[in-house]
Amino acid sequence: MIWSKFLAELPQIKQHLFNQSRFSFAPRPDLNIGMGSPDFSLFIGDNLEVLRFLLKKDNLEPYDLIFIDPPYNSRKDAIINDYPSSKSSIWYNGCTHLQWLKMMYNRLFFSSKLLNPERGVILLCCDDKEHPYLRLMLDLILGENNFIGTYIWKSFEGVKDNAIFTHSHTYILIYAKNLKSLKKVIKESKTHALFKQSGSILDSFDSSIKAREELFNTLGIISEKIKSDLHKADWIRFLNPKPLDLLGFLLEKWTFVPNARVLDLFSGTSSLLISSMHHNLKKQHQVSVSGIQYPFPLVDFFRSPRAEYPEISKLVLSDLTLIRLKQTLIQNSWNEKYQIRVWKQILKPRNNFSKL
Repeated sequence: MIWSKFLAELPQIKQHLFNQSRFSFAPRPDLNIGMGSPDFSLFIGDNLEVLRFLLKKDNLEPYDLIFIDPPYNSRKDAIINDYPSSKSSIWYNGCTHLQWLKMMYNRLFFSSKLLNPERGVILLCCDDKEHPYLRLMLDLILGENNFIGTYIWKSFEGVKDNAIFTHSHTYILIYAKNLKSLKKVIKESKTHALFKQSGSILDSFDSSIKAREELFNTLGIISEKIKSDLHKADWIRFLNPKPLDLLGFLLEKWTFVPNARVLDLFSGTSSLLISSMHHNLKKQHQVSVSGIQYPFPLVDFFRSPRAEYPEISKLVLSDLTLIRLKQTLIQNSWNEKYQIRVWKQILKPRNNFSKL
């Protein structure tokens, strides 16, 4: 039923995609981190606007891998509203299923246009609820003949006492821009043996609670209230960093050429950026990663009233991420090796609005 509604509205959704864009992105050298090779970028803003910005660039360079770890449309998510006529620009307690599908289609459509035509791959994380719809959506956008497979990542260990059924896994859908061409690239690459060896079941555990605490500890202002709430799964909306070893595995397996270009569409706390730095130290083929992060207020991670978190009341997610990235470079003595360039979303002058 919901898929039929989505298909019925698809012509309008496509029309909206090409509306005038009110935004652009400007480099912020004052926020750049490190003094080494500028192989990494962080865009702070709406990822839909970043995709539009990248597609309009005169010297467009396609991406070899686009990693997408979106909000799963649970009651714990914050979801961007692409339709400004609506009252709210962010849904903090989930949205309707149709609204979520529209949000995902917009980003998957433009992502497909940024993929390398010969070796481009999309990795899309999702849960049981949205898995069938995202399969249909990617079949629609990229073609069902370009579906490669699905990882089942055992992302949770144990059993939840109050649940009828414990969902202990996450799906990672894999699609190619052109599977026929990709097979040739894989056969010619040094990762061919790796493809034969790895299966579709992934085990990689990191404690979400521990990871959350480490993130807020980077600020140096974690209070007992914050520490307590970080241990309450139902009180945290969307702060679940992916394990670095899982991300490293995906980078190693799905990039095939030197200086492969990677785009992290929902960058969260920039774990993929950090994982790629470790990857570049160990592997022969380097990767260049761009992350996109929406500047959510940190207090909106929690369900208690904002007044209960005065120490983070004026901070946004990018503040936390920039500190985390800076500390990562310092702790690993990478300040001279890497550089992360920062871009921020800006409003265009009204007479300079443009269509994609």
